[in-house]
Amino acid sequence: MSQLEYLLATLILAIVGHGIVVLYRSPKDLFRAIEAKIDELENNHTTLDRMLTRHDEVVKNLVGAIDRLTQRIDRLEPHIRQPNRRGG
Repeated sequence: MSQLEYLLATLILAIVGHGIVVLYRSPKDLFRAIEAKIDELENNHTTLDRMLTRHDEVVKNLVGAIDRLTQRIDRLEPHIRQPNRRGG
């Protein structure tokens, strides 16, 4: 193999190697990206958990308010004068 062929083969390998490095990240970079994604997912999970907890509390309060309103209506119902149902 002549010196020119050796230089050309080395240059081609260097270009291909650089392309691989540019196109594909190193394992450390991939690991950092995966860690960042996991942290983001954990934060999203925590946020959703808080929202659902608040939602459950709101639903509980709403059910209690509806029960209280129903009880008040039941207590007032006997005192409300029924309309006269005679024709006309």
